[in-house]
Amino acid sequence: MENNNLNDIIRPGLPNFNERKWDFIVQKLEQYKTITSIDELIEMICSFNGGKVKKLPLLKSFYEDFLDEQKKEYFLKELYVFLRKEVLKTNELFGESSQQSENRIRILKFNNCDRIQLTKAQVVCILSNMFLCTTEKLEEMNDCSFLKIFSKDSVYLLTLLAKMKTFLNYFERMIDLKGKFEGFININRICICEFPIWKESESKLCRMEIREGLIEESTDCAQVDFANQFIGGGALEFGNVQEEMRFAKSPELLVTMLLCHPMHFNEAIIITGTQLYSSSIGYGGRWRFAGNFQDPTTKDLNGNILSEVIAIDAIAFPQRNILKQMEDLLLEREMCKAYCGFKENRDSIRKNKEDGNSELQAIGTGNWGCGLFNGCIELKSLLQLLAASQAGRDVIYHPFGEKIVLKLYGVWNRLREMNCSVGQIWSALIEIRNQNEDKLNSVNEGCLLELLSNKFNFNVN
Repeated sequence: MENNNLNDIIRPGLPNFNERKWDFIVQKLEQYKTITSIDELIEMICSFNGGKVKKLPLLKSFYEDFLDEQKKEYFLKELYVFLRKEVLKTNELFGESSQQSENRIRILKFNNCDRIQLTKAQVVCILSNMFLCTTEKLEEMNDCSFLKIFSKDSVYLLTLLAKMKTFLNYFERMIDLKGKFEGFININRICICEFPIWKESESKLCRMEIREGLIEESTDCAQVDFANQFIGGGALEFGNVQEEMRFAKSPELLVTMLLCHPMHFNEAIIITGTQLYSSSIGYGGRWRFAGNFQDPTTKDLNGNILSEVIAIDAIAFPQRNILKQMEDLLLEREMCKAYCGFKENRDSIRKNKEDGNSELQAIGTGNWGCGLFNGCIELKSLLQLLAASQAGRDVIYHPFGEKIVLKLYGVWNRLREMNCSVGQIWSALIEIRNQNEDKLNSVNEGCLLELLSNKFNFNVN
């Protein structure tokens, strides 16, 4: 379902689409060609937002307490001047006369297949607007400016400081490029209306590899973003799990928060062409910025980064009960959601094989929806593997220290050796659920894998 009727598009919250606000911003930026204090910057940002906030404690603390004198001077002189210049390009880059009609900047709406391509120069401009808080949150959209993060207090200080450092690092990298922004970023909203009948699928099981480390460190595969329904989640607040950390280290992903409606059950968002700029250590409340990162991901002849990020949102469960999570509608929903992200689309990246043919990149994923969302790892991993098999893609699985994944690996490989199909495994899961309610109603880790191996008459230690 695709609707690119130009009369039906929704403009994003960029300031140039609000004439009165844009005139005020331009006037203010012309008044402040340079600034001499962080207070001047804070006053300016507050004025852009109609006095909704009077103070920006996190921004002030970051500048005063966590930057040395050299960095403070850089922040006020180099960074501000750069951001100001980029924001003033907004009308030039996104005005009505500046864009081809088929790629006009717009919201990628729910229940609609749509795709937009942005130059890296446009991405830098959008992120500069977000940093100076000139962007506006639209109804049914995620926050798309840094205003909330700047407004936080010390309760979330360490997590927020880590994010501030990644954002500063990104802009430093952009300043160093001296306007030579190379390549494109594609944002592709996938909406599927008809799904395979899983029990009838004859697709054979994909290969599975276990790999340690972070998903984003696997540059040879498409990387799954454990997304919020509102893509980006709390990336511009205090969120500190997989998606928010990834967006902080790869700020180009933040533009999706400005351009994408929340996802429905039959939708995924695919982003190609972004790169990592920062490294990190730790997770959650212990997550910290660990310095600049040089992304080794391959580029094409035109300078485009050959990266593929697959944003899919899992169901948030109140508790980790595998029997509840195996209800028909919930199984279907998670299987369909993963398939939306894994199925080939126009931006999918292929790699050459030794025989001269090509194949889709493997899916780099992990314990999707199994942290704060309480998903059961053995079930969620099986559903991802089945969806990838249906899509014709292998899986590189990052276990994040979960030992149950090793047992999963053994079970999955035995099922592959037995030449099982997606339909057979799907039907087996339904039968197991119907026949073992008491066992599955417990929180016994590994129970489902044990029942699955028994169903096919083998044992895995």
